[in-house]
Amino acid sequence: MTRISSLTQCLAENRIVGYGLSLIRVYYGYQWFIAGFNKLTSDFNIVGFFNYFVLSEHAIVQFQASKGEWGASVWLWFVEAVFIPLSPIFNIFIPMLEVLIGLLLVLGFYRVLVCFAAIFLNITFIMSGVVWPGMHFVFFQLLIAYSNNKYEVCLDNYLCKRTRRTLVHQ
Repeated sequence: MTRISSLTQCLAENRIVGYGLSLIRVYYGYQWFIAGFNKLTSDFNIVGFFNYFVLSEHAIVQFQASKGEWGASVWLWFVEAVFIPLSPIFNIFIPMLEVLIGLLLVLGFYRVLVCFAAIFLNITFIMSGVVWPGMHFVFFQLLIAYSNNKYEVCLDNYLCKRTRRTLVHQ
């Protein structure tokens, strides 16, 4: 119990950890921003990826069906019924979301909410077979969301201090 509380205390109060978390947050924010910006400026089309995913998943579904499992077939049906027909929307939505996540992570604004949105997007990419956002993205984003370090350089800490100061003086 004391090890967990000392780890939590270190994540929340250590100045070096705060600056390190700031660097990690800015790095991952930059990665998100560049990935989304490249998709926005290039000829990004998600249909080719979904078609490749559907072709590769059919073999997995047949293998799992022979063993009596059905999880992959539900995901395959969801991709075929929802993602492929709505792909023009996703061609814009996914890059814009990546750019927004990147900007907000770099600025440190709404860190916890943005980290959980990034984790959701990462897990969706990983489930779809994309190798780019590895599990280290998920780990560090959970660490950033959990830490709440008072020395982390971000807009959240600045605005919280300013709001607290304003409320106390009124």
